[in-house]
Parts: sequence; structure tokens; C-alpha cells
Amino acid sequence: MATVNALAGAQSVSMYANDQKPELNDLMMAVMIDRTNILDGQIRDGISNINDQNQKMRDLQLHMSEARQAQQGTNIVENPTWSVDDKTIKLDNGYEISLSGSSQEWTIKDSAGNSTRIWGDPHVAEKDGGNWDFKDGVTFALGDGTKITVGTTGDNNGMTYSDSLTITKGNQHIQVTGIADNAPKISGPSLDGLTVDKNTNDGTVFYESGNASDWKTKAGTEITSDQAMAGRTVTNEDNALGASPKMSEEMKNFLEANNIEIPTNEDGYLSKDDWKNVLSSMQSFGDSLTSVSQLDMAKLQSSMNKYNQSYDMLSNFTSKYASSIDSLVGNLR
Repeated sequence: MATVNALAGAQSVSMYANDQKPELNDLMMAVMIDRTNILDGQIRDGISNINDQNQKMRDLQLHMSEARQAQQGTNIVENPTWSVDDKTIKLDNGYEISLSGSSQEWTIKDSAGNSTRIWGDPHVAEKDGGNWDFKDGVTFALGDGTKITVGTTGDNNGMTYSDSLTITKGNQHIQVTGIADNAPKISGPSLDGLTVDKNTNDGTVFYESGNASDWKTKAGTEITSDQAMAGRTVTNEDNALGASPKMSEEMKNFLEANNIEIPTNEDGYLSKDDWKNVLSSMQSFGDSLTSVSQLDMAKLQSSMNKYNQSYDMLSNFTSKYASSIDSLVGNLR
């Protein structure tokens, strides 16, 4: 208590004229001033803490919204959702790829029965009547982000055939080989899709246009004529296809700063279950933050009440002290 100590120290260093000692009224006023100053500091600290917690809560709500969107948008799975039934590959959202084992034929079909048949050199026959060809490596991009990348091979007669299919979405992967020999072999599903997709050239990409019977270029033009016929490799990677959201650096820093566990996965991508766990941990942190904020609010209110009481006491004391001085001065007249 600096003010009181200053007054008490006056006794030893004789700061008062004629060795006067500090008056009791001076000491009492000093005590009340120090008490008020201490309470003022507590109130300022309390307000600062509450402001910090409110900012944390705002940041938390922002990152929880980001996590919910990421949970909905991720294509990362803990266990495969694709399956293989003999020569039929069953993908998400009702998509299927079937392999006939003859004429280098395979078919893409959606949940509504719309389909495209690829066969021979390779010819593309859309169910709605469209027909066109391709020769080089290409990718058929389904509406849900699944990539079907076609590897082609040629023979001595200048003919080109589908030979392999690399099917990826998120971390799922199915590999088909031996189409050119009419002996297709299906491997998978496996969960190495991210690595496989990164190492697989997409080539020319055909994008599903409304259903699996219509295809368009990246520019949005409907495909009605032959494509990728140059006989050369087109190097291309469409990273937007089937892309899963990554955790932002801002969210990562927030979680680390508040000791919230961050799940790990391949290349930093999280599955739906991972995002669910992150959201649960963030909700628990939010509940804890709310409890702390309520306690700090109660402490702040208590400090403010004490401050007001101390201020009132100081004001009353000052008023009475002034009246006493006025009375003494009056009596001396």
C-alpha cells in the first residue's frame, strides 16, 4: 500500500515540520485510497480477461463453423465405402462401373440408370445417343468428384484400347487392369487414393454434365466429337476434383494454443470421424470457457460492488473531514 507506506515512512525520516506525526485521518484516507486503487486494478484485469474470453468464444464459433463445413465436404473415410461385386464396381451415390470382359468394354452408370459405354478403339457411346472417340489417356470425372482415369494401349495395327482404370476419390482407390486383353482384374478398394491420385496423370478430362450420359469439357462445352486424338500424352492434374478441405492454419494455431487435440491423417486431411472428434473437443472447450467466463463475471461484479462501496466510503470520509476542518476554522475566527 504505497500511500500508507509513504505516510508511515514519514515517522522515521521526519518529513513533517516540527516532527509532526501523520494524522489518523490521513492514514485512514490513505488506506481507503489504496483499497480503491487495488479494486480498480482488479476491475481492469477482470474486464481484460472477459474481453479475451469473449474473443476466444468468437474465434471458437468461427472455427466450429469451418469444422462443420469440412466434415460435410471431406472425402476422406476411415473404411472404404466402395465395393466390388464380380465385375461390377459399386461407388458412392449410386454410381457403378461394369466390365464385360469382351470388346474392351466397360460402362459407367449413375443411380438413375443413365450410362455411357466405352469399348473398342475406344468408342464412347452415350445412352442418349451421343457417339465420339478418344485415343490418349483421359479421365472421366463424375459429379461427386470421383475420377476414372483411363490408361490406353495400342497394337501393331494402330488401334488403341482402354487397358486400365485408376478410380479415386479422396483416399479411396480401386485399380482395374487387363481390359485390353478382355481379362479385367479389379484390385481394391484401398485407402491409398491420395497418393495414387497425386502420382496419376489425369490427361484430358471429361466432366459429367448433369448425368452419366452427357460429358463436357472444362470450359463447359458439350462433347459431341472425337477428343484426345493427337496420340500424345497430355499432362494435367485437376486438383479440385474430389478435393477434401484441409484444416486452416488459423484453426490449427487456435487448437494448439488452447491445447485441443488435433487428429492426424494422410497429408493432413481428416475424415468425417476426425472432424466429429475435433468438433466434440471444441464444444467441450467452449463449455469450459463459458463456465470460466461466468465465474469471472461474478468476480468482476463483486469487485465493482466493493469498488463502489470503497468510493462511497472515501467520498463520505472526505466530506466529513472537510466539514470538520471548516468547523475548526470557524471556531478559530
